[in-house]
Amino acid sequence: MRTVLAKNQATVCLRLVELRGYAETVALEGVIYTARDAANLLSEALFLACKDGEIVTLEKVRVDMERLSLAVASVLVDELDSKIKRVSRLEGLVKSLRGEHEDLIKLMLTKQSIRQLFVASDLALDPPNQESVNWRSSLSALEDAARSLREMEAYLRKLADSPLGSYLAFPDELEFIECSRERLQKSFLRSECLRSLYRADGMLGQLLELNEDFDVDLAWDIVDELVHCSKMAESGSGCILEQAMALAKVGRLFHMGLKLSSRAQPYLLNAMKLAAAISEVDGTAFFSQAWYRDAKTSLESIREQKAAADKENYDKQREPTLLKLKPKLDALDKAIDPAGVASKVAKAFNLAKHICENLQGKNETSMAKFTTAVEDLPAQSSDDFNKMLRKALLKAAMVYHPDKNDDHGLEWKVLCEEVSKRINNATCDLKGFC
Repeated sequence: MRTVLAKNQATVCLRLVELRGYAETVALEGVIYTARDAANLLSEALFLACKDGEIVTLEKVRVDMERLSLAVASVLVDELDSKIKRVSRLEGLVKSLRGEHEDLIKLMLTKQSIRQLFVASDLALDPPNQESVNWRSSLSALEDAARSLREMEAYLRKLADSPLGSYLAFPDELEFIECSRERLQKSFLRSECLRSLYRADGMLGQLLELNEDFDVDLAWDIVDELVHCSKMAESGSGCILEQAMALAKVGRLFHMGLKLSSRAQPYLLNAMKLAAAISEVDGTAFFSQAWYRDAKTSLESIREQKAAADKENYDKQREPTLLKLKPKLDALDKAIDPAGVASKVAKAFNLAKHICENLQGKNETSMAKFTTAVEDLPAQSSDDFNKMLRKALLKAAMVYHPDKNDDHGLEWKVLCEEVSKRINNATCDLKGFC
């Protein structure tokens, strides 16, 4: 009879807490007071049902406790903007429950506190409206969540060792604890990565303030910090963005600060690949983010510098080779316009005929197609001559294209470059006649 009475009284209090608009009538303090009464009454009913072995009543009371914890959390969400204030209210409610049989409702209320703390941490790391990331708030919330999780585990152990443990199992709570541990680990790691990035940015600010002397030692300290951050991010899941940012900043510092472009490029490339992977998964665009734009600019600059250096080096190698090929190229130019008065069509025909007879291409299949096209040209008076000649020269372009002749030595490649220039000029000249 006492069990039923306690449960009925608790049900009245529970429904008041769940009732929409009740908080407007009695204010938040009144809701908390009613929730505390409900918790005390439910705990009393739980104790009595356990004492009498009423398993069905035990399950009903347990469900009501879960409802109460959710209702309290819902009221706090409606009444308080700050998640930390919500957690403070929940913890205050738990501390006010000083009875001997209130571990289960404490466990459920602590569970709601942990959820609110995780939300607070997530919002600090991924703030809305382009606000700044607040890793300090995240770490503070996570530390509180870790403490609350330990308290929840302690409640669960006490419940398992109590008479109640003979009647009730707690699989959902055990699963929640396990998932929370994993989430804590990932969130702590991400917060630590962001703290490392913040520390590196601070040192980078100091470096940029040194207008006269570039502090190489400080620059290398920043590199070490960013590399540490990258490795830390790589060690866990969910930190791909932080890893990309760290790699991009390392590459940027190598390129712009330490002037080591060869070391900068791998970091920048990996940062771009990670950003592309993130975009492919969730559609995130990074063009508005400074770290991405800076990394992309540095990577393009390094590529341009390398291309310019390669061209300069190649031109130096090319000069003596070009001098060696001069008799052969002079003969080609002489064959194209023997008297210096040939028409554009005549020049194109002479070019095709000369290279077909005197400059045998290395690709036998392509060369055979070009040779056949030249041999099958109609009479020059034919209406199709110009069109067929242009097609033949396009086949010649495939034979002598420099990119298709990298494997036959520098002399042959340079010759192909010069022949290709003349073929391209000829095909352009023929456009107006086709």
